[in-house]
Amino acid sequence: MSDGDYNARIDAKINTRELEDLIGSVSHLAQSLSHQESLRKRLTADVAHELRTPITSVQTHLEAIITAHDGKVEAESEMGIGSRFAVMLPILYPYT
Repeated sequence: MSDGDYNARIDAKINTRELEDLIGSVSHLAQSLSHQESLRKRLTADVAHELRTPITSVQTHLEAIITAHDGKVEAESEMGIGSRFAVMLPILYPYT
């Protein structure tokens, strides 16, 4: 479990009540950790998806402004904001 394998279970039958309780608790912990990991991955993927659409929209609008104004410096500096956000999105993917 320490390496992220939450599917590992202990299937031993032991005659000691305390050890059976411990085995049950460890199995429950593994199941809970697996569920939490799934939720974390889904949340990260949802956040990345929700950010991608507005960032792409802003970037497209800024490109249109640059084109319409013959590439003025103010518009180009604004373009850097959209690019910085776009660079951050792939960083989220390893966590999904």
